[in-house]
Amino acid sequence: MINITLDLETAIKRAYAAARCNFSAPWAVVTKLYSCSTEITEDYLSDFDFKGKRVITVGSSGDQVLTFAFLGSKDITLMDANPLTPFFVNLKIAALKTLTREEFINFFKQDSDHNFMNMQLYGKIRSELDETTKVFWDKLYDDEIQDSIFHFYSGVNESSIPPYLTSDEKYEELRSKIDDVKLSFHNSDISTFHEYAESEYEFIDLSNIYTYVSKEKYWKSVENLYQHLSPNGYMKLHYCSPNELSDFAYLDKFPFAVSVKDIEENAFILWQNDEYLYEKNHVNKTY
Repeated sequence: MINITLDLETAIKRAYAAARCNFSAPWAVVTKLYSCSTEITEDYLSDFDFKGKRVITVGSSGDQVLTFAFLGSKDITLMDANPLTPFFVNLKIAALKTLTREEFINFFKQDSDHNFMNMQLYGKIRSELDETTKVFWDKLYDDEIQDSIFHFYSGVNESSIPPYLTSDEKYEELRSKIDDVKLSFHNSDISTFHEYAESEYEFIDLSNIYTYVSKEKYWKSVENLYQHLSPNGYMKLHYCSPNELSDFAYLDKFPFAVSVKDIEENAFILWQNDEYLYEKNHVNKTY
């Protein structure tokens, strides 16, 4: 579980604000929560060895966290601009520990039958929650707003299913690993997250943050986070469609080896660290 530092009164006020927030409002991105990841991760992450590796990723729906844990990472740092994220990640971890794979999928699946976050399955989960997270979700269920604080997506589907949900065996494998993973959360947007980074990380996953911030802010933040990328580590810059790749045409201005890996109709843009450039830039702070 993730330690929660946000006080309950503030968290519940933010939950009410999220419930009232219109999906199209500009601030919905950092007000409402995401129930599931829509990134197609299994095809490209299987190329990497995460066993024992340190990872930074977005908190988001918690799927990224659980995926890296499933692949072997023992030390995962989450960042997210939404301070409610750890309440949901803790709920997802508790669901993993108490529900069958089928129940887990049904609980987090947003569908026309209104089964999303249903009370019956929550009753199974709540005994596994820490006290702070339990009080938070109990209040939302009592007031019947538990399913109103999310962006509406189709939820788990075959094209974007996380690897830990692809079979009962993999689900049980993650269940056996999750208690041994060190998780930490920092409520921060990308521009200040480097201030919370500790030492070096073998993989830095920026998901699709590029879509939501100014390009100047994004690239400056990437430069700052780069200082925490280990030799031969990787930074995932973006997840996009091929027609967006032109935005990254000027990557040769940065001291990184660049590779773009196509996955079906989408692409993941990865920067691989270079040990020589790393030593030069890490020590001298020059670009």
